[in-house]
Amino acid sequence: MLYTWSMSFEIFVLAERMRHFDMMVFPSKEEEWLKVADGFNNMWQFENCLGAVDGKHIAIKKPPGSGSYYYNYKGFFSVVLFAIVNANYEFTYVSCGTNGRISDGGSLRKQIFTIY
Repeated sequence: MLYTWSMSFEIFVLAERMRHFDMMVFPSKEEEWLKVADGFNNMWQFENCLGAVDGKHIAIKKPPGSGSYYYNYKGFFSVVLFAIVNANYEFTYVSCGTNGRISDGGSLRKQIFTIY
């Protein structure tokens, strides 16, 4: 699916609203993780899955004095919208603001859940 800037912006706004109103719950207990895994197994026959992960570059104006910090490999300045959903397409985690220059692996390492 080809995403347009307006679609990306709408996803970003929706995710920020959900985070603001505490509508997302990142699993923290073993039972919660097992429920997520059961959801993927029951709905999609995909065992041992704890979430579907994706990221999207959101185009921005070059911040003054930032050099190439936000310049991505696609050829424009951006921040990264990173999200995880459960088997029902419900957001369990959203992060936005990582500089667009960072690699996928670097973006994943910067997320809060990787502290373990």
